[in-house]
Order: sequence, then structure tokens, then C-alpha cells
Amino acid sequence: MDKHEERLTLALESADIGIWDWDIPTGHIVFNEHWAQMLGYQLSEIEPHMRGWEQLLHPEDAPHVIEALNAHLRGETKTYTAEYRLRCKSGDWLWTLAVGRVATRGAAGDPLRACGTHQFINDREQVEIEREQTAAALRQNEEQYRLLAESTADFIIVHGLDGNIVYINSAGLRFSGYSVEDLIGCSIAKIIPPEELAGMYERKAQRQAGNARQYLYETTFINASGQYIPVEIQSVPIVREGRVDQIMLVARDMRKRKQAEQERLRLEEQLQQVQKMEALGRLAGGVAHDLNNLLTPILSYSDLLLDDLARDNPHYDWANAILQASLSARDLVHQLLAFGRKQALEMRLVNLNDVLARFSKLLHRTLRENITLKITPAPELELCNADIGQIEQVIMNLTMNAQDAMAHGGVLTIETANVILDEAYASQHKGAVPGRYVMLGVSDTGSGIDKAAQAYIFEPFFTTKEQGRGTGLGLSTVYGIVKQHHGNIWVYSEPGEGATFKVYIPAAQSVAATTPISDPEPVALQGQETIIVVEDDNMVRQLIKDILIRQGYTVLLAASGAECVKILRELHQPPHLLITDVVMPDINGKDLRDKVIAERPNLKVLFMSGYTDNVIARHGILEGDVNFIQKPFSIKGLAAKVRAVLDQV
Repeated sequence: MDKHEERLTLALESADIGIWDWDIPTGHIVFNEHWAQMLGYQLSEIEPHMRGWEQLLHPEDAPHVIEALNAHLRGETKTYTAEYRLRCKSGDWLWTLAVGRVATRGAAGDPLRACGTHQFINDREQVEIEREQTAAALRQNEEQYRLLAESTADFIIVHGLDGNIVYINSAGLRFSGYSVEDLIGCSIAKIIPPEELAGMYERKAQRQAGNARQYLYETTFINASGQYIPVEIQSVPIVREGRVDQIMLVARDMRKRKQAEQERLRLEEQLQQVQKMEALGRLAGGVAHDLNNLLTPILSYSDLLLDDLARDNPHYDWANAILQASLSARDLVHQLLAFGRKQALEMRLVNLNDVLARFSKLLHRTLRENITLKITPAPELELCNADIGQIEQVIMNLTMNAQDAMAHGGVLTIETANVILDEAYASQHKGAVPGRYVMLGVSDTGSGIDKAAQAYIFEPFFTTKEQGRGTGLGLSTVYGIVKQHHGNIWVYSEPGEGATFKVYIPAAQSVAATTPISDPEPVALQGQETIIVVEDDNMVRQLIKDILIRQGYTVLLAASGAECVKILRELHQPPHLLITDVVMPDINGKDLRDKVIAERPNLKVLFMSGYTDNVIARHGILEGDVNFIQKPFSIKGLAAKVRAVLDQV
């Protein structure tokens, strides 16, 4: 019970009158203690009469009392008033004045609840005094209800069937921004938008026709500032003498609920987008793995053919065309792998300013003359763990995309910065984690990107360019690389206002010095060591043998891990290097490595695969002691990697 209800209960109990509350459908009547005491009873003694109080009526008074009561229940009188005698416990008859009214009616106008008072009259001349006391009690009740209405947070308005406002509570005044003088006597249309008036007039017509039902609906109110505010309305008819006389509107502010619903929908959309990108990544990675196995022999055998053919041979151009097509296919597969986060990364602690300074030379030669390149590196930039080659790929793809957006020239700006992403940022960008980041930003002054395209811009094969000018893999490759670095990328753009792509890479926890970036020294590709190759694909296995034999190596072949173990145990002189595929039917490459190293600890190992499996890469990042080469590989690429592994100390 709240304080207002408690105050009302105390007032009723302290009143020197009998109070009754009648549940009409059940016939149950609740009396107060004073009512029972005036008749000489305890309240508990009255309980048996709660459903048959008319048994206490004087037989001569009963007909006119019941008639007056029924007339009021039918709505023929505004209040119920009757004087009659009630039997006391002593057997004496006590004159009473009953005053009451129907408090609640159903949707069809049927009475549901009535309440009132009994004045016990010892002297008939005191009737007027007693009536005034009853009126005062009713006024007190009305004041209590007024206090309740004024204390609620809901917006309450009462208006007549003509639409004119007769009452508005304090919450309604605060809500609307109007004063009492601004609204009382004015039409409800002052605060209801014109498009909502039709519904109000329809409900009014139904009530004038006798429909006393309540309505619950959502609409909008207009406050004094002209702002449209969403509200939930409960429209309650006020019935007097059997007819709907006024309408009470109880309105609840829906702004916070609407904002919460919009936030929920936004988060659901972000989650669906992340899940879609994850699914596309898994699909792209799986397709790329199979394509790599097919491309490996095509690429390498065409390379071998070119080595054996003289340039004036009529078949040289054909072999070269096969090689170039294979290289293009390989690049496409690498982009799919990048998007699917399946390519191997060689992580190191780097300063992105150094990467950018070294790579800017290539950018100046690549960009059109009508593009002005501005590079703004941040001072004292934090270090981050990154694959330099993949970061260069990100820079190249973003700059080429920016150049395409500036068909008539413009300014391309590349910048770096130390940033801290807080909880507020993370809550607005699904997948972002609060913390310290190194930001790489690429901005252009081009045509911009509309909101519809931004929803799909990182998906593979989506492009806004005309046919033949793009595969739709540039930005999806960037997306995959950034995600594999545990970072985030966001685009900010408006049509005609250019675009800014911001890449966030987590700042390194360690601040150890980095080795300066430099071009690798050329290495000799020839050798005389013995190498055992384990590959379940016969074509790839024979290809690797052909490549390595041409480099001077002795090559042993095994189609499975079990066959490899058998060969090694039969050899008197162990090989120098084991080259093994990662995924094989009987035993995976990591388990094979562990098995043979246990028997031959000095044996060096080189892994190869069309994608990076979790057995050699944790979250797509190679462990420091793992040697790996990605399929498809070129002749020189394989030869250089083999030589580098063999030369490791």
C-alpha cells in the first residue's frame, strides 16, 4: 500500500460514519468497523450477512430502498439516496441515511462496483447535518483521488465529448510544457497531431453511441516546443447517469522504451552482419584451400616449362600465358584466404610509421599524377605486432580504392595515430574491444560511399565499380587481414564528401626495440642435402620432387605419414629436411613432426598447406619455431624457402 492509499484508509476508518463497498457481480459487501458498532455488533458478527444485508432491513422500508437502488444501478439517478431502518443486535430499529454511487461500470455500461455511507439518525432533525457530513466525506475522498492523480508520473488529461480539456495533472503540464491556462478549455487537438485526430473522432463516435469500452493504443503528442513525443495511451470513459460524459486519457512517455528498442535493433543488425561475414569467411577459406591444391601443379609446371623452353620457341608464349593466368588465379585465392583469415602471418613487433615510410616510395610511383599524396605519421607511435607484407597489402588496397574514387584527381591522405577506444566506442561498433590501438587512416576527396553500399562494402565480390574494373575483393581482403591482426576497420563517408577508412591494430604490450625493416638479402637456391617429402596429392608430390631435383637435392617421397615413418626407420643416413603437408588422411603434419623428431631430433621440418590449420597456427598466426610455405608456391619461392630452412642454425 502506498502512502496515498494508506492516508485514504485512515481517513475512512476515522470517519464517524458507516462505510460500505459493494462488489455487485458477487454480491459481497465490505463494511467498516464503525458500521458494525453502531448496530451493536462486532465486525466479525456481520460477516454472515455480507451477501444478504437486506435481511437487516425493516420489512416496511425494503420496497422503496430496493427500488431506489435499482434505479441508480440502471443509471437513472446520479446518486443513490434512501432513508430506512436497520435492525440492531438488541432487536431495536435504527434509522439510517444511505448515500452512494456506482464507482465502476463494465464495457457495456453494466455496474460492477458501488460504494457509499450510512448515517445513523437518532433524531430526524439531524438529517441535513448528517447529509453535510456525508458530502464532506465524499469531498475528502475526491481530494485523496486528486492527490493520487497529481503524484503519478503518468500524463493524465480529462476532456469532454466536445474535445475540450477540463483537467490536466502536474505530470501532464511538465510533459507538455504548457501551463494550466494554456490548456484548460482548449481542444485536445492542440496537443494531438492532425494525422492522429481521425482515430480520436472514431472512438468519440463509438462512445456517443453507447460504447463505454476502454482503449489502449500508441500515438504521439505535440509539446509546447512542437516536438513529437511517442506515448502509450489508455483511454477510459467516465460514465455519469448511464452515459459517457467525459474521457480520461492516461499517457505514458515512450521515448526511453523506443530508444531501447532502436538500440536493440541496431545491435541485432550488427550481430547479423558479423555472423554473415564470419560465414562468408569460412566459405572463402574452404574454397581457397581446394583451389590452391589445383593451382600448385599448374603454376609450377608452367614455370618449369619456361625454364626449359627457349624464348624463340613457338610454345614459349603459350607456357607463359598459362603461368600468368596461374599467377592471377593465385592472387585471387590469396585474397579469399585473407578474407577468410586462413593465410599464415609472420608476426613481428613493428612501427607502422617505418612500414609506411618504406612503402610510400612504391605508392608515389603507382598513383596517378593528378593524385596528391599526403603522409602524416604520428610522433612517438606505439609498436604493434603485425605481418609487414600484409600491412603493405592493406595500404595498397585502400590507396588503390581511394584512387578509383577520385576519377578527376584529388588528395589522398595517409595518417597514423595512437588511440584509445573506450567502452562507448565499443558499444557502437560490434566486435571492437576497448583498449590501446595504433590507427592507420586512409582518406580521399572522392565521390564517397552511400549508406546502402557501406552495409556490404567488405563482402567478397561486392563492388560499386563498373564491370571489368574490379573484382570486389580489395576491401574484403583488407577486412580479413585486419581481423586476423585482432583489429577493426570502419568506414566513414557521405556521397560527394569523400571517404575515410580507419584501421585499428592493437598496440603491443611489449615496448622492445624492433629490427629495422630492410629488403632480404638474396640467397643461393641450390643444395645437395637429402629431403623427404610427405604429400597425399600425387600430382603435388611429383611436382615438389621435380623442383627440388632441379636444384640439386636428393628427394625421397612418401604418400602418407605412416609411409614416411617407415622410410625414415629404414634409412641408415637420416635426411636433412622433412617437407610435409599439414592435413593428411592418416596423420596430420604436426603429429608427424612430433613423431619423427622424437627419434631424429636434428631433423628440420617445413610445413606446407593450401590454408593454415590450427595445428600449426593459433588464430591464424604462426608460432615462432614453425617453418611454413603457402600453396601454391613458385619454383623460386619453394627453393628459397627450402634453402632458408636448411641454413637455419
